[in-house]
Amino acid sequence: LIAGLHLHVSVVLRALAPIITPDAALLGLRMADRHLTYSKYCAFWVRRPHVPVSRSPALWWQHAGEAIIADCRRRYPIRKFDHALELRRQYIATYRALHSTQKHYNPKGVEPEGPLDVGEINNDL
Repeated sequence: LIAGLHLHVSVVLRALAPIITPDAALLGLRMADRHLTYSKYCAFWVRRPHVPVSRSPALWWQHAGEAIIADCRRRYPIRKFDHALELRRQYIATYRALHSTQKHYNPKGVEPEGPLDVGEINNDL
């Protein structure tokens, strides 16, 4: 909804037979889709460049990169990184246990290249 726009409707009827045309249903679906799209992307639209893409493609690429980084940080905050590493270790153990009985199993293919140090990863960020 647009800020400051409120709509209150109160209807008391004894008999109501609403008829919604296909066009009206389509319009309602489009409005719902627009609202969902806006609520999903409004955080990024606030920071959008105020020039057309054709005038400043580099600025738009920078905006796209920043939006992706912000989305990744929101979805995968660093405080959950230890948990993600533990899930990875559990996955590797489960994978190894499941596939170790297979004929062409290569245990070196599932090992990390080196130890993963959370402190070192935090310093890189």
